[in-house]
Amino acid sequence: MTIVGAPSLKGQMVGACLVMSGCLFWAFGQVLVRRLGDALNGFQLTAWIGMIAAPQMLLASVFIEGNPLPVLATASASDWLAVAYLGVVMTVFGYSAWYFILARYPVPMAMPVLLLLPVSTILGAISFLGERPGAHVMFGGLIVIGGVAAVIVEPGQLRGLLSRKAN
Repeated sequence: MTIVGAPSLKGQMVGACLVMSGCLFWAFGQVLVRRLGDALNGFQLTAWIGMIAAPQMLLASVFIEGNPLPVLATASASDWLAVAYLGVVMTVFGYSAWYFILARYPVPMAMPVLLLLPVSTILGAISFLGERPGAHVMFGGLIVIGGVAAVIVEPGQLRGLLSRKAN
């Protein structure tokens, strides 16, 4: 609700609903990936997903955005470095590591750590890009951190930590 209620999304509820439904389908896919077990390692799974998704995404891009050739011809070196970084580092290494972890740990144990990704992204934007998020974004980040903590931290650990601080 914090994301949907943001002032920058006013009049864009269709897009927000599409993003939220995309999150739901992605979560469902992660549960299905977990069932693959040891059939594929993380790198193989990422490669197969890329092979299946690439033609679909190319067709969708041409259909929605038109001819990509003029944009590709005028792309700068920094544009291509960004594409390489997103394609290799973020996708290949990131998802391969994620699928490796997902194959070895139960979804309820692995997923809360992934929920910290938006918070780390905001911290990166503050640190590297000098962005200053508003109170609304900071409040949303606190909600995410609190939710992850509520799932990860066991009540007995929290009581032990609080009793040590009291002494």
